[in-house]
Amino acid sequence: MKAKTLLCALALVGLTSIPCQAASVETPGFLKYECWFPPLRDANLVGTDVTLLDLDPNYVANIPDLTSYTAGFSSRGVFPDDSHEEYGARMTGWITPTVTGDYNFYLACDDASQLLISTDGTEANLVNVAVATSWNTGFVDVSVGDLRTTQSPVPLVAGQKYAVKIILKEGTGGDYVQIAMQAASGTTLAASLKPLASTMLSSMADPAGASLAITQQPVATSTPENASVGHFDALVDVGFVVLENRHMGLGRVAVDNLIIGPSGIFVVERKQWSGQVMTTPDSVFVDGRQRVGATDDVVRVAAAIDETLDYELKPLGVSVRPALLFEFAANRQFEATAGKVLMGATRGLPKLIRGRAEPVLGPETIVRLAVAADRLLE
Repeated sequence: MKAKTLLCALALVGLTSIPCQAASVETPGFLKYECWFPPLRDANLVGTDVTLLDLDPNYVANIPDLTSYTAGFSSRGVFPDDSHEEYGARMTGWITPTVTGDYNFYLACDDASQLLISTDGTEANLVNVAVATSWNTGFVDVSVGDLRTTQSPVPLVAGQKYAVKIILKEGTGGDYVQIAMQAASGTTLAASLKPLASTMLSSMADPAGASLAITQQPVATSTPENASVGHFDALVDVGFVVLENRHMGLGRVAVDNLIIGPSGIFVVERKQWSGQVMTTPDSVFVDGRQRVGATDDVVRVAAAIDETLDYELKPLGVSVRPALLFEFAANRQFEATAGKVLMGATRGLPKLIRGRAEPVLGPETIVRLAVAADRLLE
């Protein structure tokens, strides 16, 4: 788990009256994951029926064999492959919606599982809203009538905390459970939905030993005259959070920097190109030579992060902005756009990123987005 001290991170952006401490704190973005390994206390408790867990005295007594934390509504954060058999698992925490409305929830799992959502913040009022009695292949639309999709929308109030519990019973073969969510008025097909990864989810966690990798003084592999190190410092000094040298997704797509601050959220790709940089509305030229596809990667990464953080960003009216920095640009004050991509020489980074006259993100929102992005990017 990488989300250490949200409280310490808050202090980084000016909320220094909030102490950093090692006691259990509510950790946005993560659910508690508990597992009971085979053989359960009774060797006959094998199979995929989730009610088998109620026959295990250790499950009833809340004595798991493993306790961990997983990012969002997915067990893959703990068991990334399908190599475990005959175990039972439970994920618990809260969901705190940012928009009041009716929501549909979609359950995908291998093998059987249940999704329970409370009418309030306590587990005493948990209600079973979706159930799968065997393994399945992905999310299905409400119209299909499958019970692993909520058949009646779940009403949720913005800012209200609701307890959630997911129970999984694995037999053999694949093993995972994932939950997707969208407004009942949403039109996205279930097959296109992704497991909810959002700081709307939270759980109580002991942050000791975890870390939120916020770059305060990034170290470059080389330090030419216009290297980025000091320019990142200049952003951190005015309330920005910088995540550096990360990777995203199974394809391990490189993310040079993700910068989050008062003026918005930016994916930055650094180009080690030297020469005179010029742009047209849709092309980049260096010393007169067109660099075909120069913006493709950063645009794709920005779109992927924007989609994953949609529940966080949409209520804010903010989207992830792609940016290209040229480390050795001859025109050091160069600043331009090509399509949606901001471009500039590295030495102009603070001006490029701080471009908005009025802040659009406050300190608490900056840290909330930083925590969400930190667990998204490896």
